[in-house]
Amino acid sequence: HVDAFYPQPEVAAKIAVASRTDLAERGQRVSDRVPLLAAGDLVVLGGMPPQQAYPLACKRYFDEGTLAEKDAFLNLMILDPREAQLHAGLCVQGKWTWLR
Repeated sequence: HVDAFYPQPEVAAKIAVASRTDLAERGQRVSDRVPLLAAGDLVVLGGMPPQQAYPLACKRYFDEGTLAEKDAFLNLMILDPREAQLHAGLCVQGKWTWLR
């Protein structure tokens, strides 16, 4: 699974499609289905800094069965609207890893 967050939705969509395409061209199985959380989870996560929210969301995806043991979820995002650099993180088996 691959998802992207960018302040402009059309840019986020292009980033996600380009990332999925690159992974598929490298032989990886890729889904455009994005895991979802309950509204209550989103309320809690929305009040947290991204550096804490993404790891907690990852744990919740796995605990709730939204992501199975064999699934991986790649997130590309802007953490601070004042910066232009994309950050990336990977969620596997409920464990979040920031990628450099």
